[in-house]
Amino acid sequence: MSDTSTDATSTETTSETGPESGTETTTTETSAETSTETTADGELGDAGKKAIKTERDARKAAEKERDAAQAEIKRLQRSNAAVKGTDLEAIKTEIRAEFAAQLAETAIKSEAKGRLHDPSDALLYIKSAEVNGEDAIKAAVDQLLKDRPYLAAAESGARPWGDVGGGKAPSTEPEPASPQERMRRAYGKAN
Repeated sequence: MSDTSTDATSTETTSETGPESGTETTTTETSAETSTETTADGELGDAGKKAIKTERDARKAAEKERDAAQAEIKRLQRSNAAVKGTDLEAIKTEIRAEFAAQLAETAIKSEAKGRLHDPSDALLYIKSAEVNGEDAIKAAVDQLLKDRPYLAAAESGARPWGDVGGGKAPSTEPEPASPQERMRRAYGKAN
């Protein structure tokens, strides 16, 4: 049975004439789904139609439950927003805590600037909530440099050492005075 996302219309018409003449039930279904549910052998049997009807009823019940749950969620969100919105002291406390954390992070970065290669690395190892005051921040950065010396900034006077052999090396001989002198040096003839 294929499941398609288009379900055009489903119409049920029931007509009952009474117990003495019998009960007559007429079901008319028009949908893209029923046209794809037919097999090569012909129409679905009574069991297949019953299974489809049961499945559709279950889907409708699940959709009703989903809609009711979504309505309950929206109701709870509105009630929470109403309660939270009136508690101004809690909001002020939350804003102050966020501001204090931002100030502490900025203080850590400023202390690490010039001492660490990348000052934002200090925030990875030093938690702003754990340090209070300038002395504590300075001690935390000192401890970080002691524990992880590879994070330290390079000294300004330090020069790279060694010769990697790249680039043009300075010549030890003076530049030839004339083009003829250049040719003599190139072909090894001395005059």
